Amino acid sequence: MAQPKLDKEVRKAILDARKLVEAVAKADGTGAGRGQGSGCYRQGDIEVNKGMKRILLPVLVIGILLLGACGAQTSVSEPEIPANYTTYTDETGLFSISYPPSWVGESNPIPKSPDSQFYMVFSAIAPTGTSYSPRVLITVFELSESDIQQNITHDQIVDTLVTVHKEVYQNYYEFSRVKTTVGGREATIIDWEGEDPQDLSKLRYLNTFILANHTVWIVQCLTLPEQFSNWEEDFQTIVRSFRILK
Repeated sequence: MAQPKLDKEVRKAILDARKLVEAVAKADGTGAGRGQGSGCYRQGDIEVNKGMKRILLPVLVIGILLLGACGAQTSVSEPEIPANYTTYTDETGLFSISYPPSWVGESNPIPKSPDSQFYMVFSAIAPTGTSYSPRVLITVFELSESDIQQNITHDQIVDTLVTVHKEVYQNYYEFSRVKTTVGGREATIIDWEGEDPQDLSKLRYLNTFILANHTVWIVQCLTLPEQFSNWEEDFQTIVRSFRILK
């Protein structure tokens, strides 16, 4: 199905989202100390930095477009979680996720605000000491009443995000898209890369999208493209370990 062009309203929403991300980063003191402006890891502190800005922007505008369903995709069975992985369970018992034991986790890095449908509930980072450390982020987007009334589907949500990625990121390239189940729920996993529109730095992402109880869950692992092969197995295990418990 042909995709509608992004109109002026959508483009304005994207610009507004960029401004919001910058405001969040500024409020959280992004760029202070080691790693200023570079997205570096600081011991005991997971920043809302350049890398996180690249994630927040497309997620903030997830509800803008209503698109057609995706094409045929491949189903993959769910792997077992390694016994040595650390499993984090939300304090309210809402979700859980597992990650390598050396990674450092943080809950509620961007708490929910009364006037926002979007918030981040978890992040974890591998303390590699490199210029950009691999990480996982879990973001949540609550559908609006109009979206719920229009019966927005899982595939429409996925196509919406891909369309926004292509609008925001230069040289967007999708390596694979897999329709599967994660924790017994319908999910789509996309392996893609793109260049940040501000500094043209490139990152590679592995995203899992799940629509449950009128809420979009996005589990995203990311790193530098040249590091991706070193972390791909862990990334696949992490995004597939996610469980919605309620």
